[in-house]
Amino acid sequence: YDAAVCGDGISVASFESLSAEKSGKSIDAWRSAVVSALQEAKQGDMAIGKATLSEEQASEFHNVAKALSGETKGVAKWSSPDELESLLDGKVPELSDYAGNGAGYREHKRPMWNYLKRKGLAYEADWQRETSASWVDAKGKVTYADAATEPYFVASSKDEIPLGSFAKITANGKTIYARMMEGGPALGEISIGAWKGLGYTSVTPNAAPTDKVTIEVLNDSGGMSSSFEKGHLSYDEIQRAGKLIEDGKVKSIKTRDDLLKAEGKSDEPKKTASIRLERGFKTVAIGSNMRRVGYASADCTHDGGGYVKEGSATVFVGPHPFSRIGDGTSDDLGILTGDDSVFVGGATKAIA
Repeated sequence: YDAAVCGDGISVASFESLSAEKSGKSIDAWRSAVVSALQEAKQGDMAIGKATLSEEQASEFHNVAKALSGETKGVAKWSSPDELESLLDGKVPELSDYAGNGAGYREHKRPMWNYLKRKGLAYEADWQRETSASWVDAKGKVTYADAATEPYFVASSKDEIPLGSFAKITANGKTIYARMMEGGPALGEISIGAWKGLGYTSVTPNAAPTDKVTIEVLNDSGGMSSSFEKGHLSYDEIQRAGKLIEDGKVKSIKTRDDLLKAEGKSDEPKKTASIRLERGFKTVAIGSNMRRVGYASADCTHDGGGYVKEGSATVFVGPHPFSRIGDGTSDDLGILTGDDSVFVGGATKAIA
């Protein structure tokens, strides 16, 4: 297929990170620059896709700047992706028209990203994050597959490929596994996360195809759980699952429990609980919130009383195995959450 890059489906956190990187700024400096640009918008300013901004659009941009800087009642100062997500979900009372991908996208979101793209502050002018498959966690939060980090491919209804199907994708002399996570115009469009896995850098979404890609769908491998805790698989887990399916070890893998069972690591699903780490590694932190990472050691305790006992056999923090989602603790609880922007490979290793 002609290789196309999916520019939709990028999570809010990844969009912030990619946009900051594109502008050559830290995330905090990028947020400040976005607020300033929106505050300075005026009728007649140039924008991508429109000749000029209208007076109404400029006024709305001023209101967005106030909301993101904490000047609007009930809105926190923009210090995490949650504030931007609240705006785009229409949860800011004065700006509720931003909700949705219909009129809200056409009349509000797209003009704003077009304008910011012109200013060199938006990674993608046509960005819609709510386009890919999604999961719901125990608290009711919806999480969409993140095109910036997760390896997936797009298929149209005529392709008749079930959601969650695995495929082997080859390009650039490399091969990875990916899942069907988004409906679109044609097979051949793959996520930025898949492109990065294939060794490409500086990937531009929605650009004209510049290469060829081979997509071999693994038949009858479709299906997925809508539960985030069970059904959301990391990059590394998708690679492990795809290999097992291609090798004929299992027909399909819909959940993390299916994967662990296929690997002979678990006969029963691991228990999970809403507990938190009390102590992460002192000098290694990841994600926009700079959370200290978990590691396999009796020192890495959680507030339920146990400690993390499993981690990567090949990636370490100091002398300790780096722990991931699905790794276990001394009281048989599986690690439930992690950072979506960092992927740690290697088989699971348990400490004594």
